[in-house]
Amino acid sequence: MARGKHGGDDEGSKDFLTPKEIQQWADREIADATKALELRKNEVTEIARAYTAGEITPEKADELHSRYSQRWGESLPGTSVGDGRSDEQILADIDKAAGRAITPRELNERYRKTFERKPGGQER
Repeated sequence: MARGKHGGDDEGSKDFLTPKEIQQWADREIADATKALELRKNEVTEIARAYTAGEITPEKADELHSRYSQRWGESLPGTSVGDGRSDEQILADIDKAAGRAITPRELNERYRKTFERKPGGQER
């Protein structure tokens, strides 16, 4: 499907998502984030409950804690909720931890430069 400069379905650039595609992405992201929060809450609550109740050993709690951290990573990469921190401060820390974002266009250009074939069939 061809995409125009504002994401319309016309004969323009294919570099941008359409409004419909952005809405579909947003819907999926919300559903996935909601499910992830549910799963994370259940898991961390059960680890804390079992350890506090003496149902698991310190070694088992450490193992479960490590598995949780490996599975889920940081909730807010590069930061955490602090006293009086604004949403903007938290987002700035997350952005700093993530590094520079690469747009689909940039990714496509890098791919083409890396894998495009020279005349005669040789890869660059």
